Amino acid sequence: MRPGLTLDPALRRPAELSPCGRVDRPRPVREQESSAWRRWPSAVVVTLLALSSFGCESKPDLPEKGPPPLPARPTAADATTASAAPAAGESAAPAGSIAASTAGDASLAGTWEGSYDAKKGAVVLPDRVKDKTRGSDDGKLASGPGKVELTILPTGEVRGKATGALGEARLTGRLDSGSAYLSVSWYPEDATKPNAMTGVLLGPLKDGVISAMIRVAGPDAVLVREAKVELKKR
Repeated sequence: MRPGLTLDPALRRPAELSPCGRVDRPRPVREQESSAWRRWPSAVVVTLLALSSFGCESKPDLPEKGPPPLPARPTAADATTASAAPAAGESAAPAGSIAASTAGDASLAGTWEGSYDAKKGAVVLPDRVKDKTRGSDDGKLASGPGKVELTILPTGEVRGKATGALGEARLTGRLDSGSAYLSVSWYPEDATKPNAMTGVLLGPLKDGVISAMIRVAGPDAVLVREAKVELKKR
């Protein structure tokens, strides 16, 4: 045993002699652990605050990319407000007539026509992901002009056809007169053709014009095409 140390019989370990001759006994292990546990919550709080501060840092603005947004669809609340608010000098319409107008508007029934000019559609891929197959699409195939013809029934159901650069297609869907929004599915007449296009035609009705967006893709999704079309009643 080195000088200045004496054996503490209670703890079975050396105890330091203070300059005054008093034996400084080390704290028991349990007492040390208890002190450490009392300091633990403070350490956790500091760590959580640091992490939350790190997570709140603003991210740099990412460049805008990808296809243009689809035409905005009016909400049910907007449609209800528009249909329920009477014009100046007019009395409010009965509840029954409002319900009937949402089921279908006879004034919209008829044939609607429009032309499109299809072009290569934008496809958003994750960062650092490259698609060589889609990159080889030069945008020349299945691009160019075409026509759309729709028949709107008094019930709001829609049937129609399309011809032109996107191929011959049959169209089925619905015009919701309550929200004044057209939703149509685009199916190829011959799905066995190599570049048969499938997709949607969507857009709002305003001031007698349906301003819609066509988005279609080929069987392998390599060819992606889009086009704007304005449909007017014949």
